[in-house]
Amino acid sequence: MKVIVAGATGFIGRALCKKLCGDYELIVLSRNVKKGAEILDGIAEVVKWDAKTRGDWVKYVDGAPAVINL
Repeated sequence: MKVIVAGATGFIGRALCKKLCGDYELIVLSRNVKKGAEILDGIAEVVKWDAKTRGDWVKYVDGAPAVINL
C-alpha cells in the first residue's frame, strides 16, 4: 500500500517514515528533494512539491489510500 507523507523531514516525520518503511511504499513530498533524500536515506521516494501549484507530485497522490500532512 502506498502512503504519501508531507513534512517527512521534520522530527516527527522522520520517525514516522522509519516506522512505516517496512510495511508500506512511502512517497515523500518535499520542497527540497536533495535534502529529503539525504535525511531519509533511501527509505522513501522523494518527490518535488511546493504546496502551491499542481505538478508531477499529483500523479503520486492519485489513488493513494493515505496522505499524511505533518
